[in-house]
Amino acid sequence: AKYLDYQTNIIDQLIEKKERLIELLKEQRQAVINEAVTKGLDPNAKMKDSGIEWLGEIPEEWEFIPLRYLGFTQNGVSKGGKYFGSGDPFISYGDVYKNFTVPESPKGLANSTVEDKINYSVKKGDVFFTRTSETIDEIGIASTAMNDVTDAVFAGFLIRFRPYTGKLIPNYSKYYFRSFVPHIYYTSKMNLVTRASLSQDLLKQLPVCIPSIEEQEEIATYLDKKTDVFNKLIEQTVETIKKLKEYRQSIITEAVTGKIDIREWETPKKETA
Repeated sequence: AKYLDYQTNIIDQLIEKKERLIELLKEQRQAVINEAVTKGLDPNAKMKDSGIEWLGEIPEEWEFIPLRYLGFTQNGVSKGGKYFGSGDPFISYGDVYKNFTVPESPKGLANSTVEDKINYSVKKGDVFFTRTSETIDEIGIASTAMNDVTDAVFAGFLIRFRPYTGKLIPNYSKYYFRSFVPHIYYTSKMNLVTRASLSQDLLKQLPVCIPSIEEQEEIATYLDKKTDVFNKLIEQTVETIKKLKEYRQSIITEAVTGKIDIREWETPKKETA
């Protein structure tokens, strides 16, 4: 027991440090996204006051437009339990909450009608927002469709925003709507009583920083490269944690089955300065 306490404690400390590293990498990745979609890539660009205290200045040439003037919104399909489980693709709350981009092959299925597939379709450029949750932190989490999802419909706990042509490119939307701007906006406007809920009216007031299409493409390309680096580091760290947990289990198994001789083992004495 002493041997295992000592060994597993060392491994647990390593796992804790790796988990903290993942959080720091995610925070740094988010900071890079926030900076790019609100300040641009040119450090010498002329700036102007956004008119929003917590946002500060934005590049002078950018537009600053409420969401309602950039497209239209739609709540998802709301049906009974028999509607789900078989049929055609169904975009769920989890598909949006967990991903920057909408899965092109979602696991969910729904017995959607032809009319449903028209009213609740999933097209390239659509942005989906989580509409309701127990906490405000999980409200308005966005995921962008990078391609059409044929015959798909989306959940009633989501709001779809479909941009007008030529205003937003999907790759910019996927970063902007996952930046700090929407979250701070919702927090400042929403009165949380028991369960948080995002209305279409509130979503339509969301301020959106709009660079030119060319600059949107530049920002998106830059963020693709930057976030890819962070994502790979996070994946590598997750894999390291997995191996550490496997190693911890193997030590326990070998010790309790007598495969390692620990009869003469003693707890190492701490070195003194």
